[in-house]
Amino acid sequence: VSNKNEPITPMDALLSIKVHDRTIEQHVQDAVVAVRENISIQTAIPISVTHHPDSMLIGYVHNRVTTAPGDLTTSGTAAALVELQRTNSNNNNDIDTIRDIGKKLAMHIVATQPLYLNPDQVPAVELEKERDLLSKQLEASSNKKPDIIPKIVQGKIIKYYAQVCLTEQVHAIDESAAAHKKIG
Repeated sequence: VSNKNEPITPMDALLSIKVHDRTIEQHVQDAVVAVRENISIQTAIPISVTHHPDSMLIGYVHNRVTTAPGDLTTSGTAAALVELQRTNSNNNNDIDTIRDIGKKLAMHIVATQPLYLNPDQVPAVELEKERDLLSKQLEASSNKKPDIIPKIVQGKIIKYYAQVCLTEQVHAIDESAAAHKKIG
C-alpha cells in the first residue's frame, strides 16, 4: 500500500486486489510464513481467458505448501494454468474428466516447460538458427553425402519440436501418448 503522496504503481494495485476477502499482499505474507523464505512478486502478467460457459481454468502447483488444512493460500516452486473448453455442453458427466485432463496437462507443462504451443509458433529466425546449427554439426562430424544432410536435419527438427512444442511432446504423465493426443 502506498503513501498518499506517491503515485500508485501497477504492482501496488496488484497487491491491493482482494481474493477470498484478503489482499494479494496478505496472501504473499502467508506464503512467506508457510515456506519460511522471503517471497516477493517481481512481475505480474495478465492472462486472458475465454468467458465461455463451457470453458474451465484448471491449475497445478508443484511442491504445494498451504498454511493450514482447508486454507486457500497456496505456494509452490512452479505452477501452470490451463484453459479447456467442453465440446458437448449437454453432458455434465465430463466435467470431472476435463478437470483431470486439465490437471495432468498442467502437470506436464510444469514438468517439461515447453516454449511454444505448436510448431507454427516457433519463430522462423529461431528455426533457421537450429537448422543451420544442425547442418554445420552434420557436415563437420559425419561423412554423409551432402544431399542426405537436409533429410537428416528435417528429422532432427521434428525431435527439436518434441522438446520445445507442447503439442509434439510425449506426455510426461502418460508416456503412451503425445500431449496433443491426450487433449484432442
